Amino acid sequence: SLHDALPISHELQSLRPQGMHVGVFHPLLSFAHARKSPALAGATFTAFGDARAVSAAKRLARALGEQIQVLSREPDARYHAAAALAANGGAALALLGVEILKTLGFDQRAAERALAGLLASVAQNVRSVGVPAALTGPVSRGDARTLERHLEALTRADRKLARAYAAVQPAVLVAARAQGLDAKQAR
Repeated sequence: SLHDALPISHELQSLRPQGMHVGVFHPLLSFAHARKSPALAGATFTAFGDARAVSAAKRLARALGEQIQVLSREPDARYHAAAALAANGGAALALLGVEILKTLGFDQRAAERALAGLLASVAQNVRSVGVPAALTGPVSRGDARTLERHLEALTRADRKLARAYAAVQPAVLVAARAQGLDAKQAR
């Protein structure tokens, strides 16, 4: 409906004539299960709105011991796009990684646990050294031969997985170039 398409701030605007202060306090977290909320540890909250509402959001973030990013206005679709790219892209790539590990004999849960630990270490690297410095692996080193071996092995196991692996490499290359990989190695 049209009502559902309106921004959150529009819905909240109706509270202003009643003397209420309006703002949004949004956790940048992935909520994959309706009954299991993610841990707040390490979360960043985004806030925007009236000065008093933002002040309350800051106090709440401090009480939770978490970070807050205050925006001067409601974010547009780029905010959700960034979250969706990182969260959903990570989950989708983990699914592919699980499928690859299963071709080696891992069962589903063991593969999921193994890659969850790997993804947690990537998240820690992003937090501690930032991006693109958190990038590791053959593309960051300009190691074309290892990439070829990966693709050959994946093609033998499952062409769909090989295509998925190849499809993500241009994005990895962008990060590697930002990290300092020279143009000759990138080719």
